[in-house]
Amino acid sequence: MAKIRLRAFFSKYPVLDEMRVKFFVNLFTGIFDYFDRSYPILRCTSKASEEYLASGKQAILAIYHGRIIGMLRIVPDRSKITILISHHRDGEVVARIAQQMGYSVARGSPTYKAVEGAMQMVKATQQGKSLMITVDGPKGPK
Repeated sequence: MAKIRLRAFFSKYPVLDEMRVKFFVNLFTGIFDYFDRSYPILRCTSKASEEYLASGKQAILAIYHGRIIGMLRIVPDRSKITILISHHRDGEVVARIAQQMGYSVARGSPTYKAVEGAMQMVKATQQGKSLMITVDGPKGPK
């Protein structure tokens, strides 16, 4: 019996792949929105960092992949943060979720379109936005 490979199936039919991406984007956006509105978050930040973020000045925010949910309430206006997200298939879903939640997105990774991603981040800083990057690999810190 032949094995059915979902990745091959979806890549053969781009319309189905787009439907899959939209499904996951809407599902996870809804979950994150519910979590954001209903779950109490304890912020473990210093008074100085709280004051700095509240001042509206630009910052570079570094976060681990496993702690991404903590970025939901880091600042009240999400449009002032640009997140660097890879061009990978999973990155496409994450980028769309981030955009639906109000963040701006720069696309690039060390292995693919790194310069393009860096230039998008430079442009974001020129527009007065803060930057957010993950400082570990997608599988967590090593």
